[in-house]
Amino acid sequence: LVAAGPAGSAPAPEAFLLPALRYACDPAGPEALNLLEDGLATWLTALRCAAAPDPRLTDLFPLLVSVMHHSTEHVRAASHIIASCLLMGGAGFLHTHGAALGEALQNTYAGVGERGALALLPVAELILTGWPAEGSQLLQPLLVRMLATVLEGSEPVLVITGCLAVFARLLLHNRDAFLHLFSAAAATQQFASVAPAAGSPDPAQALLLAMIDVWLDRVDAIGAPAARKLSAAAMAAAFTLPVAPLLQRLDLMVS
Repeated sequence: LVAAGPAGSAPAPEAFLLPALRYACDPAGPEALNLLEDGLATWLTALRCAAAPDPRLTDLFPLLVSVMHHSTEHVRAASHIIASCLLMGGAGFLHTHGAALGEALQNTYAGVGERGALALLPVAELILTGWPAEGSQLLQPLLVRMLATVLEGSEPVLVITGCLAVFARLLLHNRDAFLHLFSAAAATQQFASVAPAAGSPDPAQALLLAMIDVWLDRVDAIGAPAARKLSAAAMAAAFTLPVAPLLQRLDLMVS
């Protein structure tokens, strides 16, 4: 693809590239074992090297959903492809494929380990940053699962701080959705034991406070300067939330 020359000097992609990608990126295809990895790499290169947005490349996305449902082996490549599809297709891509994307991210996150989760979390950040209204809706099941990751504390610290970065994006870009997340989570039985521990009669508020407590406890584990700045900005924004007990944590949040 890189050697094909400047835009306009190569044959139209549908003449060779698109049929090849459809064949190689089909996890149910007869040559999937031999071609899938190379097919995904070629697709990613095509997305990144395209001279202009090409919906024919993003329209292949259902194949990636099938790949993610079939196995978590290619989660890193899938994450890069999703990011490129989002950047190329924008709101139109999200409107067309958002539901399938949200489900695939949730299911894949539930089935991967540390490295897989760390590959997926930047995708969630990108969605919430670029399309905060639509993204917060389609990612809500994933966000609830990530809240469980943070509160349970059983995952590696890099995964927990990565989840906190996603919540920071949500708070900064869509405050109402941030608050609604805790109401939605409190409506499930998964977090029933959190309210007494956090000392709040409001289950949604208790979840929020419990997450803030973890955030404050883990802030020193956030190493990257950009991530620390993001965390600080989100903590400052948290002061504006209508949650009075946050003021009891003011000293810790400022320090």
